[in-house]
Amino acid sequence: MQKLVEVLSDEETRRILEVCEGRGFVQQRDQALVRMFYNTGGSLAEIGDLLVPDVDLDTDSVVLTGKGGKQRRVRFGAKTAGALRRYVRARSRRPGLMASTSCDSPRKVPGR
Repeated sequence: MQKLVEVLSDEETRRILEVCEGRGFVQQRDQALVRMFYNTGGSLAEIGDLLVPDVDLDTDSVVLTGKGGKQRRVRFGAKTAGALRRYVRARSRRPGLMASTSCDSPRKVPGR
């Protein structure tokens, strides 16, 4: 039998998100990542391997690719969408990070 993943309490989640508060680039990146993990239930590999075309801010959803290449579309909430939008804006102001972000030339999101 596989060991179940421990679930964070509301207080633990709140404290993690507090650490990510701020207007700096790193805080905005971290806020987007933490919210994406929390809101989608994605694994480290699934979130770490996201590409720009996988994230759809029009439908507030993301395509996660799991083991064996199996894909699933997962919706995320308004706070996660807001964090992602803020991160994308912040990233666009950093020279070199957004050199090419079209769907024709996918880049990792967020910040890898």
